[in-house]
Amino acid sequence: MLNRTLFALLAFSLLFAPVAHAQNAALNCTVVDSSNAPVPGAAALLINVETGVSMNALGIKLICDFRTDGERQRQPTQWQGGPAPEMMRAQIMKDADVKMSIERVRELTSRATAASSLSTAYDSMVTPDAAAEYGRLYKRIAAGQFPVIAHCSAGKDRTGVFSAVLLTLLGVPRSSVIEDYMLTGEYMTSPRALRQAATDMQKTLGSTEGLDAEAVRAIYTMHAEVLTNTFATIDRQYGSFDGFVRDALKLSAGEVNSLRSRLLQ
Repeated sequence: MLNRTLFALLAFSLLFAPVAHAQNAALNCTVVDSSNAPVPGAAALLINVETGVSMNALGIKLICDFRTDGERQRQPTQWQGGPAPEMMRAQIMKDADVKMSIERVRELTSRATAASSLSTAYDSMVTPDAAAEYGRLYKRIAAGQFPVIAHCSAGKDRTGVFSAVLLTLLGVPRSSVIEDYMLTGEYMTSPRALRQAATDMQKTLGSTEGLDAEAVRAIYTMHAEVLTNTFATIDRQYGSFDGFVRDALKLSAGEVNSLRSRLLQ
């Protein structure tokens, strides 16, 4: 049975060597909470504040940043202490800059608006160009380049699609993939996480105006139908998930087998 604690994505996904379980073949990932780290969001790659484990002690070989150029400029990823891992850029949303505003935060207070906006964004993450960017990272993992950190800004959308597709590549049932995706929301919408998210967003926006708690909750709430629709988009555009793997991710059967042999037990 899938270990639901393994793939809850907070600020980023941390992928190690295999520690998989049973027939559902769970992936070995570690939950890393950077909400109290010195630099907010995805740039805080220093310490796991829950366990006190230094990132340097984990032997990270590769960091893959899914963010846009604008996001990187506003919040550079900084590795503090010890030799820095290789930094890889995989820009999933090439034609847009993901930039939040007070007005946008308020607009997303509506659940319908948030889900609709996310569905459109997620569809853009499985276009041939975006999928090829994900594929470059899967190829690196298949070649044995891990432990690896993969991150975006919030850690739930671009990183969430990366994680959901990877779990599917590994043969995890769709229902478990969706359940695991929704688990992310349990962490992101906890009172502590929401307070920190509101503070971080206020700093990022350069606003002196406090953010409405429900607006922040709306942004970090997960919607199962969004990911379900993304898999439907994959089937519609590529004929099947296997077609997506072959024609969009550009992964060979050998590379998929390598992912499974390296990451499953």
